[in-house]
Amino acid sequence: MSAVSGESTGVALIFVNGEGENVIGIHAGANAALSMSLVEAQRERIANADALLMQLESPLDSVLLAARIAHQNQTTVVLNPAPARELPDTLLSLVDIITPNETEAEKLTGVRVENDDDAAKAAQALHAKGIDTVIITLGSRGRMG
Repeated sequence: MSAVSGESTGVALIFVNGEGENVIGIHAGANAALSMSLVEAQRERIANADALLMQLESPLDSVLLAARIAHQNQTTVVLNPAPARELPDTLLSLVDIITPNETEAEKLTGVRVENDDDAAKAAQALHAKGIDTVIITLGSRGRMG
């Protein structure tokens, strides 16, 4: 475990609008300071874990390194791809379980998710990138697995 001097932990404030959709405000805080050397320092912990849960408030290079270490050691890699952004296939191919919302699924696949059929198409696109389990959260409509 490490502490980042002078920085608070990351904070995400989640609001629900009148249509039941999430509106999220994020301050990455100490998450933004996750360097590759800090990930390396946790190599053994990652390698011996059952699962590694990550999000995208940390630098992408560090997320990719952690996923590589986990994948090489059969540690299950779980990614909540928030906040939404495009990701390289090299990272996605290391992920075992992904949990994007509609916006994140569109960023990752190019498929606009407006209904269950769209969600199924986006899930298929993520499966094609090597991800075994895809759970797309659909805001007020629930989820599609």
